[in-house]
Amino acid sequence: MDRKEKLACLPLIRTSNIGPMTFSLLLQRYGSAIGALRAVPKLAKRGGRSLKTAGRALAEAELQANEDAGASLLIKGAGDYPARLAQFEDAPPGLSVRGSPHLLSRPSVGIVGARNAILEGLGPEGTDIDEVIRWYGMPTSKVRAAIHKLENAGWLTRYHGNRVCPVVIR
Repeated sequence: MDRKEKLACLPLIRTSNIGPMTFSLLLQRYGSAIGALRAVPKLAKRGGRSLKTAGRALAEAELQANEDAGASLLIKGAGDYPARLAQFEDAPPGLSVRGSPHLLSRPSVGIVGARNAILEGLGPEGTDIDEVIRWYGMPTSKVRAAIHKLENAGWLTRYHGNRVCPVVIR
């Protein structure tokens, strides 16, 4: 997917009332994010609503932040989006990926926290488990159980008691 199309996808993804399923339907109907982005205000008006899409400046900034962080932005429907994830109709429309994207084609484990997740996540220096619990707002027992399963699977390493860091596989 070229940069121009990605820059059209991001405002759709960041517009309120356009979730993963609506995003996919818009792309199907209009054939591209550029076409869908043009159609959204008209569709909203026809439905008796006013809907303003997120601006291009926000999209430019988000794409630049990904690039600055050494991450790639994968968009659902593009060839580099993980096929196993794309089979779900409510899969996230965009993923920021840093590291080895080819690993996304392998069976894996994921922790889901929010639709509009942030890039930072668990840093290489580790993160306090209590901080992870605050980020995701989940019951402590569920977060601790998920972390325990990830440790047992070799995806997280615990050190200094209550701190965890991701295991980087290259």
